[in-house]
Amino acid sequence: MPEKPKSLLLPIMAAAIAGGLARMVVQKYRADKQAERAAHEDLARRVSEAVRNPRR
Repeated sequence: MPEKPKSLLLPIMAAAIAGGLARMVVQKYRADKQAERAAHEDLARRVSEAVRNPRR
């Protein structure tokens, strides 16, 4: 009996899904870092304003 040809569909689909998940993780990481940077800049701005103009 001749062997059945192996289908490449499953490995290709698995690679596409893994690549998509990896891309989502990288996007989430970048978004979190950007939000953290924005929060840090905001805090630095507020501290700078508070030092320059203390409340009386």
